[in-house]
Amino acid sequence: MDVETPAAVRKSISICSMGGTLSSYFQDFERDYRRPTRDVWAINSAGVWMHDCDLIMALDNFRRDLKEHEQYVKNIVGRGIPVISDVTDPEWPNVTAYPLRRVLDSIWPQAKSVRDIIPPLYNTCNYALALAIADEYDEIRLYGCNFAINDDRWMLHEQANQHPDKPFWWPYHMKSIVMERRDREPGGPTMHFLLGIAHERGIKVHIPMGETLCEVDRIPHFYGYEDQPDPYEDRTNLKARAAAAFQEAEALCVELERQNAP
Repeated sequence: MDVETPAAVRKSISICSMGGTLSSYFQDFERDYRRPTRDVWAINSAGVWMHDCDLIMALDNFRRDLKEHEQYVKNIVGRGIPVISDVTDPEWPNVTAYPLRRVLDSIWPQAKSVRDIIPPLYNTCNYALALAIADEYDEIRLYGCNFAINDDRWMLHEQANQHPDKPFWWPYHMKSIVMERRDREPGGPTMHFLLGIAHERGIKVHIPMGETLCEVDRIPHFYGYEDQPDPYEDRTNLKARAAAAFQEAEALCVELERQNAP
């Protein structure tokens, strides 16, 4: 069974999961006292925490979860808003089945069998992002989609102090840092793959500062370069632009002297 996305006009959407950077959604909301996007989907219990969301996505089977997490299921189905899960259930009329085949046909159009779905959908965040792409949103904002823990800042500083002759990015690639950085949730590689699909389709994607997804919490750098290049620096007519800037500064000084003259 297919599902209608909550907004009549599909333009922008926030996908809110339960990682630490979910707080960035509330900060973005508070900036203008309104949603940063037209639509808001929440992942699992985030849909209970958040008063203002259109839909909850919880792919774990509710009948299975009732045996060990009864209150979790009651919290979600009791919110009174649409819920997407693995199957529909007559006991919960607001629960609708995830449109799996439609999404797979959109993301993997050449697939002929399950073996062709690489990488697989391993996490509810994967399902939400894949559906947003299939639904042709123009902008997708991801909050709380942290699959790894942030770096231990003390360890980074310690490695930097031990290797003062190395470039600033060196500690990121030390074995001790890499081992601590590993994913704590399955599905991280699938998120990266799906973000590549979104980029190819011209979808604007926002990942908040501090999120480990795509290593947004780290200082951007090009691995291997001792001196970091800036490929986007405009190096044309450097002398002419420097001379123009100098003349502008001189003119500003003259004007300030005129204004301060007795």
